[in-house]
Amino acid sequence: MDWQKPLNEAIGGEANRERSICEAIDKFGHALNAYLFSKTQDWHEAENISQELWISVHEKFTIEQMGSYGLLRCRANQLFIDHYRKRKVRSFVETRDEVPEAVTKFDDYIDDEWSQELFWETFEDLDFTEDEKAIFWLWARHNYTYAEIGNRQHMPTSTVADKVAKVRRLCKEYLQKQEETE
Repeated sequence: MDWQKPLNEAIGGEANRERSICEAIDKFGHALNAYLFSKTQDWHEAENISQELWISVHEKFTIEQMGSYGLLRCRANQLFIDHYRKRKVRSFVETRDEVPEAVTKFDDYIDDEWSQELFWETFEDLDFTEDEKAIFWLWARHNYTYAEIGNRQHMPTSTVADKVAKVRRLCKEYLQKQEETE
């Protein structure tokens, strides 16, 4: 009867479990090592994961499960994933207690004033407001999102998107006219 299997394993089970795991290692050990090597491309790593596999199988699998290559291979794959997941390094996120002041005018943003001047000199024939210049510069040069610029400039995200689109469109048209004249 099926309900007696766990009870039989518990009564005379430890010797049976040891024998079953030895049989599983003899029967599937080489194939699982080859499978793990195909995933890791390193025999030492494959052997380490294989050892973790057999410890895991001994602790958690029933005798019937130990005889299933499919289950053993699935468990080996999961251990492979877990093994390499541990090695991933997570980046640290810095937070500041102080939030920098919002930039309200283009002239206040000084970090690369020279390149700003050069850029806007290229488009000096176009009439942009200081807000449009500041918004476009934050978006194009410093990779701020529309939402971040909106928070800094105290305006809706849609307004920021419209201003960026306007500056891009006018700059593109201006450059295309310059190419046509050359």
